[in-house]
Amino acid sequence: HMSPSFTNGIRFTIDDQAAGTRFITTAGNIIANGEWGHVAATWDTATDNARLYINGVLNTQGTIASGTITDRGSLYIGNSNNAAVDLTGWGGLIDEARVYSRALGADEIKAIYLSGAR
Repeated sequence: HMSPSFTNGIRFTIDDQAAGTRFITTAGNIIANGEWGHVAATWDTATDNARLYINGVLNTQGTIASGTITDRGSLYIGNSNNAAVDLTGWGGLIDEARVYSRALGADEIKAIYLSGAR
């Protein structure tokens, strides 16, 4: 799921049965209040590399080790069902949410941003 973090940044989290909760987080205050921003998160399970892009540019990356992800769980965008991880939900609007079956590359993320999906 993607949600606000404790530092007003954006957090991309993977929760699963085997490995528990793992996440990467941007620095705080990266999208100005009242402004639209394009946020994209990718997770390549072959390399365990997770990346967060803001407005088409890589902001942060880290390792999120693969675990047991099933299609029976819930997908949360803007919030979580885990109170220990997220204290508040996203305080804005979410538009054009997309989920892909593979990790998009940096050029693809940039092209989506430049196409006006923001």
